[in-house]
Amino acid sequence: MRVPDAVTGALIALTGVLLTQVSLHVIEWIRTKRDRERAQRERQLLLKRDAYLPLVHAFAEGMTLFLSIPQTHHSKLSELKLSQDAQNALGTASLIANERVISAVNNASKQLARGSLRLMTAKIEEAKLGLDIENLNLRIKQLSDASRLIIDRMKSLQDAGRLNSQLATAIDAEFQQTQSEFPQLFAQQREKSEKKNDILRELQKQAMREIVELAAVSAPAVIEIRRDLEIPTDADALTEQVKDSISFVEEVFPGFVDEIWTKAINRKGN
Repeated sequence: MRVPDAVTGALIALTGVLLTQVSLHVIEWIRTKRDRERAQRERQLLLKRDAYLPLVHAFAEGMTLFLSIPQTHHSKLSELKLSQDAQNALGTASLIANERVISAVNNASKQLARGSLRLMTAKIEEAKLGLDIENLNLRIKQLSDASRLIIDRMKSLQDAGRLNSQLATAIDAEFQQTQSEFPQLFAQQREKSEKKNDILRELQKQAMREIVELAAVSAPAVIEIRRDLEIPTDADALTEQVKDSISFVEEVFPGFVDEIWTKAINRKGN
């Protein structure tokens, strides 16, 4: 039985319409799926960016912390710490980061912790000497005030005509006893001040060394973070820039610190 041409044409036309409709639905489904995947990926990148940005700031804050330790007065050492945001960033990085980022961040975090510990240990030694010097200064002031009072008392007695030889001898003995402590106090003050300055000078150099180490281990972390955020990254160029900066600091900074201290000591001596 032959199907009429008109029917065949109608079936072909209907099939074409159905195929077109199916194709449109498939294309729309594919486009929607891609849009969902793209939106999901963008949300993931946004979440990572929000997590990574405080993390990078934490590394920079750690370098500032290293620089702050040498010059902070011992009475304010307890205030030296990373901000809460930086602590949170370092503590929660593993919740969203990939394995390579986590590994690089952990290396930087270890250097931050170890560097802080090394610097604080040296700073505590410098702080102990600072406390000793403050106590010596207080004792010197007390003796100076006592000596001045003795002299004022002797002058008052002399002006009142009540200073006899026996009283003058007793007051002079008291004055000489007070004065006898000064040479030892001044010697201790000078010795401890020199030790304190030596520790502080080396502490400033050590702070820069710790910063250099932190920069060296932070660079891989920054590279991995940029890659995870799909930011175009020339890892070799970035690493080379960090190396150049580190080389410059290592070459220039120790001599700069020595020069500053030499000038400061010479000015004090003059």
